[in-house]
Amino acid sequence: YYGVDTWTDDWVEAAYLGQETTTFERSGIDFSTSSWTIEKRSTAFEYGILTLVLWQYVVGSLEMATYKCDEYDGDPARSLPHWDQAVALYAGSAVLDDPEGAADRGHLLYTLANEECYYFGRCREGEDSPSNVELFRMFNDGQRQLELG
Repeated sequence: YYGVDTWTDDWVEAAYLGQETTTFERSGIDFSTSSWTIEKRSTAFEYGILTLVLWQYVVGSLEMATYKCDEYDGDPARSLPHWDQAVALYAGSAVLDDPEGAADRGHLLYTLANEECYYFGRCREGEDSPSNVELFRMFNDGQRQLELG
């Protein structure tokens, strides 16, 4: 869309440094203007890493798992570590069933999906978003398929 392969890095770096995204062919953003306070740039940087960079690592790990499954005749020892990495990168370490730990539900994509679901009125506070429920169903199905080779 932006016309450059490094668009995620360029966007996050520009937010961090307070610069303009000069490499984009269209729809660039100028983080150097006064309307982009340090607080707003910090938020853009944080959410940019989550939604632009981390998501690509999740998808890349899932793709690598399926590639390893095909490449090594369905050997789960070769594919499952990549699948597990993808789930861990998506969920983080703070996916808890314990309500005592609900104060810190993590900071990765799983938590972001739950927070946005609540903000957009699609679920109640503290509930898993429908997208997380469906995604974890697919994570589990994929894991079973890889275990079967």
